[in-house]
Amino acid sequence: MRQTWCLSVAFLTVVATSAATQRTVTHHWIGPLVGMNYTGVYGSDASGLDARLDLAIGGQVDSDIGASSFFRTGLVYSRRGFESNDGVSTADFKISYLEIPILFGYHIPTTGGFQPFILGGGQLGIRVGCSFAINGGGRSQSSACDSPNFATDFAGIDFAIVGDGGLAIPLGLNRLLVDVRYTQGLVKIESDADIKNRGFTFGLGFMMPVEK
Repeated sequence: MRQTWCLSVAFLTVVATSAATQRTVTHHWIGPLVGMNYTGVYGSDASGLDARLDLAIGGQVDSDIGASSFFRTGLVYSRRGFESNDGVSTADFKISYLEIPILFGYHIPTTGGFQPFILGGGQLGIRVGCSFAINGGGRSQSSACDSPNFATDFAGIDFAIVGDGGLAIPLGLNRLLVDVRYTQGLVKIESDADIKNRGFTFGLGFMMPVEK
């Protein structure tokens, strides 16, 4: 009788533990991110156009699709553009996008707490701002790219391919993400010039679990 009672208690303990574990298995993560863009342009008309530094900030969502695979998307306000310097004055073009990445990733198995990962996929960028400023040579001028006095036609949509690699660092139930993302645009950003976006984003994210 005593043995039967002990076995019953042990069985119920295992079932309760298993149920609790299943309830707290994390399949989704959400959190903010902030980063620094080192971004420029490439193409046959990109000669003499230099990269520039600017901000990227937003949020992202991870969804597990296997033991090691996952899907990542989000919404990021990202400032890109380029600079030009003729030795007398500097022209700084700032182009702002709302970017929606569609990425598939893989967590590389390790024995320690840190978890490296790689990602790849594409990205849609919606232009939400564009301005330029010219300084030097005794003059200072700034304007919106869409100004009637500035004869350019910057594209409203950008498509890009994306490669990403980084490290997930456990912080209790949460994760700190450190990553480097390379983005290469596929669309001319100005209709009369063969220039396309490209650059690196050095990012820092904080991901919180969403229980099933």
